[in-house]
Amino acid sequence: MAELEAHQRNTGYLLTASPLTEAEGWLATKPEDLSKDDSDYIRAGRRRAELRNRAVQSTVAAVILALTAFGGMAWWQWQRALEQEVEAVAAAEEARAA
Repeated sequence: MAELEAHQRNTGYLLTASPLTEAEGWLATKPEDLSKDDSDYIRAGRRRAELRNRAVQSTVAAVILALTAFGGMAWWQWQRALEQEVEAVAAAEEARAA
């Protein structure tokens, strides 16, 4: 909490990872030992971690969606190329026969 106060409540100084997990344990098991500011600090760290997780999940979903779309387009173009190849072979056979 002192780091956050020293840096004018810059959210970059909220708890993350292991320190956040440990602080959440204190909040769950001994909330009476923490001040309101400390409790708010821990909750703010949890909110920020949740927002970060949602952002990562959204980014991963967007990447998967884009890769799926590109893969679908590539498959469609490949199928089209095969059809054109079959047509070209058929046209060449007709030309030879003529």
